[in-house]
Amino acid sequence: MKVLIVDDEEHVRIAVKMLIKWDAFDIDEILEANNGLIAEEIIKEKHPQIVLTDINMPHRTGLDLLSWIQEFDGDIQVVIISIYSQFDYIQQVIRNGGVDYILKPINPKQLNEAIEKAVANYKRRRNEKKIFQENTKYKRTFWVKKFSNIISNSDKYFLTIQEIQEKFKINDKTSIRVGVLRIYDLRGSMKEVYGNDYDLLEFSIVNVCDELMEEYGIRGISFVNQSNPNEIIIVMWSALNKVNDLMVDIITNLENIFAFHFHIGLSNSCSSVSELYSAYKQSVEAIKQRKIHEMNQKLFNYIKTENRYHFCFGHISEKLMASVIAGDIDIMKSSISQALDKFNKEEYDNEFMVVKFIEEFKMLKQKWMLDWGHGNLNENFEVNDLNDEFLNGSKRITGYSIRKIEMNILIELQELSGVIKKIQVEKNDYILLIKNYLDYNYHTGISLQELADQYNISKEHLSRTFKERIGTSISDYILRKKIEKAKILIGNEDLKLKDIAEIIGYNDERYMSKVFKKYCGVTPKQYRKKLCETKMMI
Repeated sequence: MKVLIVDDEEHVRIAVKMLIKWDAFDIDEILEANNGLIAEEIIKEKHPQIVLTDINMPHRTGLDLLSWIQEFDGDIQVVIISIYSQFDYIQQVIRNGGVDYILKPINPKQLNEAIEKAVANYKRRRNEKKIFQENTKYKRTFWVKKFSNIISNSDKYFLTIQEIQEKFKINDKTSIRVGVLRIYDLRGSMKEVYGNDYDLLEFSIVNVCDELMEEYGIRGISFVNQSNPNEIIIVMWSALNKVNDLMVDIITNLENIFAFHFHIGLSNSCSSVSELYSAYKQSVEAIKQRKIHEMNQKLFNYIKTENRYHFCFGHISEKLMASVIAGDIDIMKSSISQALDKFNKEEYDNEFMVVKFIEEFKMLKQKWMLDWGHGNLNENFEVNDLNDEFLNGSKRITGYSIRKIEMNILIELQELSGVIKKIQVEKNDYILLIKNYLDYNYHTGISLQELADQYNISKEHLSRTFKERIGTSISDYILRKKIEKAKILIGNEDLKLKDIAEIIGYNDERYMSKVFKKYCGVTPKQYRKKLCETKMMI
């Protein structure tokens, strides 16, 4: 502990230092000042726990110093040492929180008893404050949990809704708004300052929100979203006309403190605690309307809009899947580019559409993984979802993010391709993998040797094993796939037969007709004629 002795007479300061049993009170630092002004500076810098001061001093009296100390830090214990025995002085000391009043000449026993009392008072007050803070924290944690439950699913927590209404005096006539503050990858950026103490970082942000709410006279509560730690949720239910200004002020203060970008989505007003979940979803949707090329706007009020997303991977999904099975990186790249071309053609320019693009690919990938893993997704596949950082809000989506998303998709597809081959080889099930490949690449003219080389087996072994598993040779299987595709294409009267021949992998229309007749018993022209007659009958 630290003690500050304030007296304009040096011999008095020396006497006090000699008379007090410092070791008995765990006091390890003794500070001195010869007037009240210097004492103030020392208190600001050194933060002593106990101050012993005279009354009559130049520049500032001991009573003035005592009054200032109570405003600066009420935990500091003050003992007055004076030659004046007037009752009104003693009254002022007691009224301003002084511990004791000792007359000069100093009685050593009285002085040590006063110090003992001051130390005990200080420790007691600090302990009371600690208990109060812990209780306050517990109470806050309790209510944060209650609000979090409603935000996550209001239908399941009817009793919680009643508790909140009673505690915070919210009724059906009370308007409520919800703000969602995105903190993006602040944890990574602040690692040098906060280390791994994310609780302290989150407390700092929540504290700024709470203090500013209090300044604006807005009743509410802010807390970290337990389902998504990249969001701070701010619930407000009074003085809502000031909410927009408050949100701007919160962003400005946080950006000044952390030198980082923040965005806030703000819901419309709702009239019931039970509607908090809907209000929260509005706030999230408001942020998602943010234009990815617009950097200056920080606050987004919810506006109901029609966001119609048209699939970008649907038209190339088969080709993309075939490239994954074959491990063909060039086709993977071109397919992803085609999907992005569709994205750009639709003029999608906000965060919502980027998220939908990522989600579409993720769903497509999961479908493949379920199909190839025979329904057991987790056991067979360990493939990273690299774009999840954009989905959960930990990474801010900007115009520059599209290139990163494209690269992540390619990496995921390459990982997936490697895992598929590994699983099929381990299960000795590469025949099914080759069959899947041929289903989408029958037209490419791939040879038996090229297929065998992909799996480091002999073409003889591949040919024999394929026929045993599938019931036909590889060449017959390819022929069957070509004829099946030809039958579908012939039904389109706008396609010429020579174009159909090229599509299914034949350079010569006459050769295709010969093969088709051998397999189907009629020529392509005769088959088309029959199809037309059937349509006319229908």
